[in-house]
Amino acid sequence: MSAHASLIDALRAEISGFEQLCDILEAERTALLSADADRLLALSDAKSQAIERLADLAQARTDALHTLGLDARTPADLGAHLAARRGAENEPVAASWQELLAVAHRAQSLNHSNGELLSVRMTHNRAALDALSAAARRHSVYGPDGQNVLASSHRKLGQA
Repeated sequence: MSAHASLIDALRAEISGFEQLCDILEAERTALLSADADRLLALSDAKSQAIERLADLAQARTDALHTLGLDARTPADLGAHLAARRGAENEPVAASWQELLAVAHRAQSLNHSNGELLSVRMTHNRAALDALSAAARRHSVYGPDGQNVLASSHRKLGQA
C-alpha cells in the first residue's frame, strides 16, 4: 500500500470516528432535552470511548503523514502541503482532509450546543434546589442545632 493510500485510509477512519461521535452527540442532545439522566450517563461513557478512539486515529494520521515526510502539527500545515502539491495523487487526500475538517467542525458545534443546553439545565436545577431549600428552612420544625424552632416561649414545662 502506498504512503498516500495509508494516509487516505487514516483520514477515512478518522472521518468515521467523528461521524460516530456526532451520532453520540445528537443522542446526547435528545437526552438533554428530555432530561433522561440514565441515557445521559450511558452516553457519557460512549462519548469518552469515542474521544479516546479519535485520539488513537489522530495518531495514526500523524504517523501516516510522517511516512510521507510531513510534520503537519496543525490543520493549516496539511492544507498548505496539499495546496503546494496539487496533483492526481493528492486530490483524494485533499478531499478526505476537507471532509474530516467538516465533520470535526460539526462535532465541535454539537458539543458546544450540548454544553449550552447542559448549562441552562444546571441553572434551572440550581434555582429549583435553592427554592426548595429556602422553603424547607422556612417550614422547618428543627434548627441546625436540633432544637425545636416552633417553640413560642422559653418557659420550662411545668411552670406558669
